[in-house]
Amino acid sequence: MDIDRSGDRSFLLALALTAAGVAVMVGAAALVSGPGSAPAAVEKAEPPPATEAWPAPPDELPPDFGKMALVPAGWFFMGADEGVSFEGPRHRVYLDAFEIDLYEVTNYQYAQYVRATGAAPPPHWKEGRYRPGRALHPVTNVTVEEAQAYARWAGKRLPTEAEWEKACGGIDSTRYAYGDAFDATLCNSGYSSVCDTVPVGRYPDGVSFYGCFDMTGNVWEWVSDWFSKTYYEDGQKNPTGPPVGTHHVSKGGSWTTDEEACQTSFRCWSLPGARWGYCGFRCARTLPPVEGFEKPGVEDLVRIPAGSFLLGQDGHPFSGPQRRVHLDAFLVDRVPVTNRAYKVFCEATGHPAPPHWHAGWIPEGREDHPVINVSLDDARAYARWAGKRLLTEAEWEKAARGTDGRRYPWGETFDAAKGNTYETGIADTVPVGSYPAGASPYGVLDMCGNVWEWVEGPFTRDGYERYAKRNPEGPRGAFQHVLRGGTWSTFPVNCQTFSRCMALPGCRWGYTGFRCAKDAE
Repeated sequence: MDIDRSGDRSFLLALALTAAGVAVMVGAAALVSGPGSAPAAVEKAEPPPATEAWPAPPDELPPDFGKMALVPAGWFFMGADEGVSFEGPRHRVYLDAFEIDLYEVTNYQYAQYVRATGAAPPPHWKEGRYRPGRALHPVTNVTVEEAQAYARWAGKRLPTEAEWEKACGGIDSTRYAYGDAFDATLCNSGYSSVCDTVPVGRYPDGVSFYGCFDMTGNVWEWVSDWFSKTYYEDGQKNPTGPPVGTHHVSKGGSWTTDEEACQTSFRCWSLPGARWGYCGFRCARTLPPVEGFEKPGVEDLVRIPAGSFLLGQDGHPFSGPQRRVHLDAFLVDRVPVTNRAYKVFCEATGHPAPPHWHAGWIPEGREDHPVINVSLDDARAYARWAGKRLLTEAEWEKAARGTDGRRYPWGETFDAAKGNTYETGIADTVPVGSYPAGASPYGVLDMCGNVWEWVEGPFTRDGYERYAKRNPEGPRGAFQHVLRGGTWSTFPVNCQTFSRCMALPGCRWGYTGFRCAKDAE
């Protein structure tokens, strides 16, 4: 049967209104045995003999092949108010955190499943094998039941329609995986000259909000939901669609479809048992409860008593004049916020992870390093979620130097063994609390080096001259904010307890983090 790749709207509408029992597909004819009938039975093919080393691993795998993207818990916008596939109205939906495959399941991966279980291979595989050179193409010609069986074997499941849509369009549900404007160079659609599937990951610039590949085009992807015309009107939290139905949903468009059918919200529906050469799937996984998911409590806070201390330093750029300031008692995090803690925050709220976390995952082995690459607003959002706040600049300085005006948390003389600065030669962050001998008079750690820390204080050159004598919050109206403490990349002179750095609130650097404070009760 010839495949129509015209994407003609009238054809799309006709199919969308086809009577129940007919498979629906946009921009391509369904390969079923006839109108209104179920697909013809497929004779089970024998898999290759177990003695053969098949499937052979591909010579080169795409980055992070076999891994999954973390999609944090939270609200997102689902659906569209316009369209022809019952994807309205656009509304907010809440999903618990989940993981989803970065790539569509490939022929190579499906062949491993066939070999391990004796399941029938796709019927177009000659003698039970995919064609040479197609190991990394998405598997096609599989039914939703076969996709579900593979997912169970892999310890996963199919994503729900809502999960798929959030993983593709992100919190704001962009029209396509990569943005709101269609771009034929970023996906394998009916506008490409390929006229076939391509290996997964071929369009790295077309990744979704969470780093998933090929969610626009290449192959339609089965999801777990039964089709319902009123689905987008029902359920606001973890929707799974109707419990039973006559048709299953697939999403994302394919190499045969037009730009409308490739939209994030667009829905295709078809009979159970249907299979095509342009429909595959990817898997999802429910996240187990996160250890320590509760918000950080008071056990990791240090109490700083009320009283006066020496703020600033005479003769030091932007840190003078030195003056005595009174602060009420407050609580401060003993160490900067870690990647591990920040990940819990992202999962619980849906807040975006730092941009260098690939697919929302902490870089391997860095769970207990201070979180970096966060803006002032990111730090504030975490603090609010944790029931805390950022320190004022005066609070940070008192927690670091005590009441006697010392230059470093431990005293007057620099010691490279007591803080992670340029002098250590590490040239990277280290896990928080790695320098217990560098503690401040109150036992607060890592206040000399490792990362600059955002504080709640606008920067001005004459800021200390205008500071109030009691609980100062700094000047108003400045467009740059203060960071304190120095980093692994700074010289000791810039890691002193009174040293100040300034940056625009939206800046993110690989050596900037934060810690939180709380009013003492």
